[in-house]
Amino acid sequence: MVVSKYAPDVVNFAENKLAMFKETVHNMDAFFPMVESGVFVSLYLQYVSYDVSYVEADDTGAVDTFVDRDIEDEPKSIPDGEEKATKEDIPHPIILWWTPFTGDPGSTKKCGTNECYFTVDRDYRHHKNTKVFMFYGTDIKFDDLPLPRKPHHEWALLHEESPKNVYAYSHVETMSLFNHTSTFKRESDMSIATQYLDSIELLENTSFVVPTAKKNKYQAGEGLAPVNFVYSDCDPPSDRDHLMAMMQKYIKIDSYGLCMHNKDLPENLRNPVEGMHHTEFYKIQAKYKFTMATENAICDDYITEKVWRPLYAGSVPIIVGSPKIRDFLPDNRSAIIVDDFKTVKDLTNYLTYLNENDEEYDKYLEFKRTGVKNEYLKDIMTKREWGINNDWDRPNFIDSFECVVCNRLHENIKRKKQGLPIKRHIANVNHYGCPKPRKYPEVGGSLVRVEDKWHAQEWVHSLYDVKAVREFMYAGKTNFTEEDITRRGTELMREVGLYT
Repeated sequence: MVVSKYAPDVVNFAENKLAMFKETVHNMDAFFPMVESGVFVSLYLQYVSYDVSYVEADDTGAVDTFVDRDIEDEPKSIPDGEEKATKEDIPHPIILWWTPFTGDPGSTKKCGTNECYFTVDRDYRHHKNTKVFMFYGTDIKFDDLPLPRKPHHEWALLHEESPKNVYAYSHVETMSLFNHTSTFKRESDMSIATQYLDSIELLENTSFVVPTAKKNKYQAGEGLAPVNFVYSDCDPPSDRDHLMAMMQKYIKIDSYGLCMHNKDLPENLRNPVEGMHHTEFYKIQAKYKFTMATENAICDDYITEKVWRPLYAGSVPIIVGSPKIRDFLPDNRSAIIVDDFKTVKDLTNYLTYLNENDEEYDKYLEFKRTGVKNEYLKDIMTKREWGINNDWDRPNFIDSFECVVCNRLHENIKRKKQGLPIKRHIANVNHYGCPKPRKYPEVGGSLVRVEDKWHAQEWVHSLYDVKAVREFMYAGKTNFTEEDITRRGTELMREVGLYT
């Protein structure tokens, strides 16, 4: 085990445990993942029932926690509501949604044979049985955290949305704060990569499929383009608008959304929320040979309805998104992946070739006739315990993640009773971490991405903001503002020459 020369002062009851280390530890910075210098600290202390345990980090990021220390702003008393909640007799582990995502004021839920009490009521934060604080990723405020973080408090993160919503989760400094995770990444504790896919049967469904010969007639008779593009979130970090602009120089594209708009949808389909799920919209998309399936940000396993919808309708998706998208496609030849091409001209030449050669084009829809062949995808969908779109036979992924956390708590309760070591759950950067945004070159038509200073600046700022948050936490501060975070984050950037 590698032990840094830095670490916190520890309380007397832990001194005998620390004798096993070769070096005394003196500063909380021992827990800080020293990513930039390449030093990963593998020391982790957590006090549970007046004990100290040690867990080694893996090479994706140091483990992390915060122990009781002198707290600068700890309240001398608690409000009446908190005092009442603290005295309430709740025999089950309490899991508190710090971001009030579910709206549940308080209820006991069964997770198999286990039970936990779930609530959004912060009055329960000091209850002796409160074990986990849960966060919905988009709603987190780093100036509003359940601090000080007690030794027995764990944090859980549910975040299914685009990395552009909260760039902070792209960094180990953020992810190592959490003990339990549910994100689109397959490495998270409960992956929701297929959150927009109802079922394998839906992919195989042929209700909307238009024969290729008829698609040719729509192009000749109605003037439809070979490709359609339907987006109203313009100029996102994925650079999809720039891609479309480059493609339009070589191939016709019908754009129905607000971005690059050149064709109107029927009035009843123009609502970007309701219209995209209307059967009439599927019928329109099914007329096209190709559909631009471009996410707003690039990250492994971030896959939305933009990919599944054209596969369902029988239009071949042109994908910009997860670099690992092949792992989830119906078969090896069911989509066009932009990253496979070096230039826009190469891409559009291939699309034109398929558009003019029906036999070759039809190979991309073979799965509609033979069924999904991807065993990895079928296995995921078979084992998936949660459903979407009002699937009344299964819980939704929110309830399922709550039970993952609840069952983990009960497992450790049982292990403790049996005299077994407690399982430590610590997230690493792979549970969400997404790369810095990159763009296509402004000129030349290359599809090899280059640095994108405009979109990347928020990604970089988020790193130093969370470094500031951790610095405040290590110092025992509990009352800091968003302005404090921004100010200190800017100072840290200036110290390394990233801000002048």
